[in-house]
Amino acid sequence: MKLAAKVFMSRRTLLTVKASIHQVKGSRAMKRFLCSTFVISAVVLAMAAPGAAAHAEPGEEVGSRLAAPDCVTYSADWRYTFVTNTCSDTYTVKVVYRDGTAVPGRVAPPGALITFPGYGTSGNEVLGIVLCDDGDCA
Repeated sequence: MKLAAKVFMSRRTLLTVKASIHQVKGSRAMKRFLCSTFVISAVVLAMAAPGAAAHAEPGEEVGSRLAAPDCVTYSADWRYTFVTNTCSDTYTVKVVYRDGTAVPGRVAPPGALITFPGYGTSGNEVLGIVLCDDGDCA
């Protein structure tokens, strides 16, 4: 559903494209072919859009660190990574990025929503959430 909200075509744009196709000289079959090709291309591009899987499962490969329990989840986007603690215990958590970006650990009490930096626009990726002790969360 998020993908449909991000990648949509306004009615005005679609009408402009249809008007352009109708200006093409040729048979009716050629016009149908162009219109259907345009629609199929738009659908394929929408399905291949990066960031379609913004929600990740906890406990993914995060190196040698202790992964956060299943009740600590995250949702990563290019700008922010939101960590939610639905556990009954307080945890100190940290986001692990593919490129090794260092972020300080944050205390997440029960029911908390903690905000970390997102993965950005340069191809980085959130690998997961790890628990950290006092020495590891500098």
